[in-house]
Order: sequence, then structure tokens, then C-alpha cells
Amino acid sequence: MVSTDSTGVTALEVKRLRDLDGQLASGNRAHPFVVSARNGDWLWVATGEGGVLTYDGRGTATNSLTLPAEAGLLAVLPDATGYACWHAGGVSVWSQPRADQPAVQVAHRDIDLDGGRPLQLQFNRDGRRLWLATERPEGWGELHLLDPRTLSSLACAELGGQGDAGASLGLRPGGDDVLAEVSCGQDGSWITAVGVSGDSVQALHTSELDPHAVLGFDAGGTRYVALGQDELSVRSWPSSDELAVAQLPDQLESSWKGTVRGDCVYVVAWNASEESSGETELLRYRIADLSLAGRAVLGLQADVSISDVAWLSDECFAAIESQWRPNRRRASLWRVHG
Repeated sequence: MVSTDSTGVTALEVKRLRDLDGQLASGNRAHPFVVSARNGDWLWVATGEGGVLTYDGRGTATNSLTLPAEAGLLAVLPDATGYACWHAGGVSVWSQPRADQPAVQVAHRDIDLDGGRPLQLQFNRDGRRLWLATERPEGWGELHLLDPRTLSSLACAELGGQGDAGASLGLRPGGDDVLAEVSCGQDGSWITAVGVSGDSVQALHTSELDPHAVLGFDAGGTRYVALGQDELSVRSWPSSDELAVAQLPDQLESSWKGTVRGDCVYVVAWNASEESSGETELLRYRIADLSLAGRAVLGLQADVSISDVAWLSDECFAAIESQWRPNRRRASLWRVHG
């Protein structure tokens, strides 16, 4: 029997299954993060100190990889047989068809950003193209389309934004189009819809919003979901018109982390009220009308928060837990029911 709270919202059952083996960076080193295959067959955990731990879809450790020295951005091939990373002033592509074999560099290209900096790397859905988002010294951004076999530049589109930004890339279902989100802190977010035809790219539309994070597309690719500090919205492709909006429950603020799974959206939020000890919650919304369909308190310690999440299935996700005192992090596996 499914239980509900006093407002009729399903009370999700969320269980922390176990820690994932492996040492993550602590202190002020680079933040660890998790990334999973869309079919849930594998999980990568970047440790934050130049290493990657790999797991199968059940969370069983399969390998430990060492990235090149001072490696920055990381993108994993869709079939997990290799990866691309930013290091030594350029992009490298590495192949590792089997977990028991060492990674072999297959291509490297020095890229002069003329005083700018790299923001994001992302393979397309079949791994035959590689996106590189960069920031120019003038403050605006560029999205480069590369051939991962040679790292030759195929095309480039201009992105909106300001200086000192971060970026994320969302792949639109049913093709190679991409949604580029450039975030500039409290100055706002610039969301650019980039259309792809063969090896040609075109910036179709750029919208400037209050700070938002793009969580993903619906199955048809005609709408995407964006998360603000205290609201969730569904927007159209490519114009970013607001189709629906929902406020997060009272006293909750988003962690800017969430994902689209089927016809639902999952959001990680925390309780910001003075009476609260900062509990972390998982919220589930229906994309169709942005109605709140489920929620659960994760039961973390007051000084522990979720800094990244990757879903392996509709019922299972991995998370990076960050603790303030002492300053340490760990990866864990969770299951959701309800």
C-alpha cells in the first residue's frame, strides 16, 4: 500500500543501500562527481584527484582508472569504452575497450582559447561527435563541434553569457540538437538552443533567465525542464517559452540537482527554514502538469549534503555526499520506491 502525507502527496520510500568502494578527494581538492550511462549499464565516479572508479549497473566495482595529470573536464563515451578530457591545454581522447586493459590515447589537440577557458565536454548520443563549450575573455561563450577521432573542428556556434561562468549541455532526444546552459551565478542563466544538421550547427534561440539549471528533455524533445532556486518550470524547444511553473514546497530550496526520468522529474532540495537542521529531500513531479507526486527526507546528517546525483534506473541512483566538518566526501547507492 502506498502511503501519502496530509496533502495527498505520495510518501516516497528512499533507502541508502551502501557506500560505493573507493577513496574520494577531501579538503579543497577538485569536487568528485558521478556520471551514468543512459541505459543504466554502468556508472563512473570521478574521485576528484585524477582518478575514475567504474561500476556496473548493480554498483559492483569493475575498474579504477588514472586520468592524465591535471585533467579537468571529463566526458565518457556512451558505451563506456573510452573518454575525452581537457588537459595540457587541449582535448585528449582515450580508448579503453575492456576494464582489465590500460587506457590508450588515440588523439590529442592543443586548443588556444586566447585567454578564455573550457567549460564543458560532452559526447553526442552515438559518440561520433564531441561538444566543447568554452568561455571567451569578452564574457560570451562558444560551442565547438569536434570529430573525436581526430579532434578536428567541424563547426562552432556562439552562446550567450557573461564572464566567470559555468556550463551544462543537454542532448535533445531524437537527434543531435543540444541545449547549452551558461550560468553566471546570481547574474542569471543564458540558455541557447543549438540546432545540428550533419556537421553544421546553428544557434536557434538564446534566452536570459534568472539562475536556472537545465535538468533534461521530455521523451518527445519538444519541452525541457529547468530548475531555479525555489521553482521548477517546463519550457518549449527551441524558444524557451514558459509552459508551466511550480514553486517548491514552503521552506525548501533546490540544490540545483535533478533529472528527468520518463514522465517524471526528480529534484534534490534542502530545508532552509530556521527551525530545520537542513534536511535534504527528494521531490518527484509529473512533467505533464508539474504536480508534486512524491517526496521523501533522505535522512542525512545535518552537516551532509548531496553535491551530485546520477540515475541508474527509475528506482536507483548514485550520489556524492559532502560533509562539512570534517571536510570529506563519499559516493553512495540509493533506491527509491513509491
